[in-house]
Amino acid sequence: MFRKLLASVGIGNARIETHLHNNTTTPGGTIAGEVHIIGGDVEQDIEALYLFLVTRYTREYDDSKMTQDHTIGQYPLTQRFVLQPGAQQRIPFSINLPLDTPLTMGHQPVFIRTGLSISGGVDASDVDQLNIQPHPSQATIIQAIQQIGFQLYTVHNEYNSRWRGPYPFVQELEFKPYGHQSFHIEELEVVLDLQDYGVDVYLEIDKRLHGFAKLFADFDLNERYAKLTFTHADIQRPDLAHIISQTIQSRMRH
Repeated sequence: MFRKLLASVGIGNARIETHLHNNTTTPGGTIAGEVHIIGGDVEQDIEALYLFLVTRYTREYDDSKMTQDHTIGQYPLTQRFVLQPGAQQRIPFSINLPLDTPLTMGHQPVFIRTGLSISGGVDASDVDQLNIQPHPSQATIIQAIQQIGFQLYTVHNEYNSRWRGPYPFVQELEFKPYGHQSFHIEELEVVLDLQDYGVDVYLEIDKRLHGFAKLFADFDLNERYAKLTFTHADIQRPDLAHIISQTIQSRMRH
């Protein structure tokens, strides 16, 4: 009875350890591994074992920025079972990540949180970081933007209530111009919305203002927007960088 009491507050409780076979993949890719469950000092009723795919995003509250976790995928691995004292189980898994899984470039975290729900006890958990690299089509677009004179300097998830996606945030890739082809741009913000058919590319172009034009910056007159849709076949075109460059230049003339 005393051991059960201790287990109910987490002492002598069951433990879990998640072992990933691979922690590097791309949006839409697969993560596989095993969850090791180690029984505690007493028999325990396990309600469920699950994996959560989690990321973080930034949101502003009263002129201060706060970071929030958001679950972008949930994967149940077991149903209810009884775990005997000291027993060990290995639960294999293989999960497919959503196409809109954020990239982990620029220290943007994405991780697997494993949870063991214990009836009448303290739930056990484990956290494993993932390395989400760009899908080949996303990577090609990034390279094309760099070819026309922009350098990627930050990637982050930012709250956006107007974004049509399933999450309360959007991942923005921010580029700075360098060299002689600056287009008179202060910053280029890019969203790479991966789809089954290809990539929807959203561009936000912040103009570099001079003179009296700076007075109107608060009215967003310095921002230009564009959307490009590429199929996976389109992205292999040799003139991809030229298409993006022409789109940016046309918006700058408006």
